[in-house]
Amino acid sequence: MEVPQSEYWKNLLSILEHIANAKLVAIDLEMSGISMRSRFGPNPKTHDNGKPSLQALYDETRTAAETYQILQVGITCVEEDRDKEFYLVRPFNFNMTPLLYLENRIKDRFPERKIVFSSSAADFLQNQAGFDIGKVFREGVYYLSYADEEETRERFRDRMERENSKNDAIIPPSDKSALEFTRYARKIISEWVNAEKQESNFVNVGDPKNGDLNGYQRMLVHQLVQSEFPGHRSFARGNQSFIQVEKFNPKKEAQFQAKKSNEFNDAVAYQIGNISPFQPLVKLTDMYPGLRWIFEALAGGDFDGFRTNLLANEYADDPGLRQGAIDKKFEKVKIKLQKKEHVLVGHNLFTDLVYIYKAFVGPLPVNVEDFQSRIHDLFPIVFDTKYIVTEGHNSMSTVMRKNLDELVTPFVKEHTTRFMLHEKHTAYGSSLAKKHEAGYDSYMTSHLFVKLSASLFAERQLTENFDMNEDGGLDQGTPYLSAKSSRYITAEDDSSNASDDGGAMLSPHTSNGDLLGIPKTSSNGKSPAQLSEVNLQASVKRTNSNRTASKDANLPSQWHADAMQRLNVNDSNPYAVLASGGDDDGDGATGTTIEHSQKWIPEMDSRFWDIYVNKLRVNASQGGVCDLMEHLD
Repeated sequence: MEVPQSEYWKNLLSILEHIANAKLVAIDLEMSGISMRSRFGPNPKTHDNGKPSLQALYDETRTAAETYQILQVGITCVEEDRDKEFYLVRPFNFNMTPLLYLENRIKDRFPERKIVFSSSAADFLQNQAGFDIGKVFREGVYYLSYADEEETRERFRDRMERENSKNDAIIPPSDKSALEFTRYARKIISEWVNAEKQESNFVNVGDPKNGDLNGYQRMLVHQLVQSEFPGHRSFARGNQSFIQVEKFNPKKEAQFQAKKSNEFNDAVAYQIGNISPFQPLVKLTDMYPGLRWIFEALAGGDFDGFRTNLLANEYADDPGLRQGAIDKKFEKVKIKLQKKEHVLVGHNLFTDLVYIYKAFVGPLPVNVEDFQSRIHDLFPIVFDTKYIVTEGHNSMSTVMRKNLDELVTPFVKEHTTRFMLHEKHTAYGSSLAKKHEAGYDSYMTSHLFVKLSASLFAERQLTENFDMNEDGGLDQGTPYLSAKSSRYITAEDDSSNASDDGGAMLSPHTSNGDLLGIPKTSSNGKSPAQLSEVNLQASVKRTNSNRTASKDANLPSQWHADAMQRLNVNDSNPYAVLASGGDDDGDGATGTTIEHSQKWIPEMDSRFWDIYVNKLRVNASQGGVCDLMEHLD
């Protein structure tokens, strides 16, 4: 679903509700540029003798995030419906404009932004991905980081203090035009103040040459009134073309100061998606709300200051969505968002997290260890599908070079795990779906994560003879991950299915099937997804009866690599994993199948996730991994 700025607030509460109800949320970004070391620079890629450290790669990515902007944010909310036996998915796509909410009276309060595109990124987005760059500026949603918001408010406070302080107008003797204008303004104001009978309660000061006042002239008049005419106040009028001076009125002054604060707070509110306490009741389609609340929801963050009155006004024609109902619904959603343990999923997530932090939080930490810690505080449970696919592979493996589309293709037609687009989100289910649109890529990432995880878990269930409970977890002693403590708490291990080093036993290859001992084709010619439960149980028994494996095979990384080989994700033919096996001539040749009865991904308390959680694939660096929990005390 495309969500332009004009529809953002109208859809926001339902989006927050979908995030609150989601089993997981997948995210993807499109940027105006990314980190790329020059081929001809001092450290050209083609002449590197070794990979940079994680710190060095982070430095490059941090510099890129401070230079370029996020242009598009895509999220996909994945709900698990066990009664109906499918995953219900809702993708959302937001263009994110780097422009600021600039209104003449407050535009200088915001920090200036530089809008930078790399030529390679612009070429790729426009010519290969069909990305409408102009749409980012026409329909993009505003945003403001915490740091920029604080700087904006500080600048506003400083300006208010300067305007309210008494400053003498100091004009250098050489500036004859300024001196002449000041004498003119002083004469106009003095004649009005000293008049025995004032014809009006104000006097206007314009340019003596009948033109509009410039900024310097306005400043001179304001300072002149403050220093030489106590008890009087000056205001810019006529679109700041002249200055109006009147007697100080405490009540009117309070109203004026409140109005200035209101205008400023409204501008900040529009930029971050917050609703100011001073916000007037206007139609939401006239507003320019920001993406702050989406970030807050994903991080289980602070919702102080969220106002629902305008949302109720937008739904004024719907009796079921009056103010009371809206307030009640939002309170329920807010509590759920703050209490739940959010699961964030991405593909090649390291770069995205760097850009997200810069856009919504502020300046990035210098040390990668600090970045890891802060990201983990924001998002305690993170999965990188690139890491899941490549865990256990060396950096030269062909799977490292496969893109998201190539990786997800084998699972698109695998229907044991049912993946359903909501009826209002069907755009990405057609052949016209846009690759490299952030919403679409987040959808494909969620697709890959759910189906790959379910398949891998089924493989592990068979090889380790785990007993499943009704919720898709393990009845044996398992570790669980708590977002509150950010720790693994390990229960008693089941020694019957584990080696001394904690690994799980795997079955050897057999002569008539794959490594699991399951025939590569079903005897009745049915597709893998149609295998009966009886046949599956028989396969499990065969696997258990032949359970002998080397010590190395018990290691998690080796188990994962073997499982990925059985799923044939690395095959040069991406559809090999779906092959039914056998050929038209009946010569007994077999293909590779995805064979599992597991419809669901395991619960987050399953030890299945141990080797994947909070690990990001950074193949360009030494070690190739960024572990978000590596430096926890």
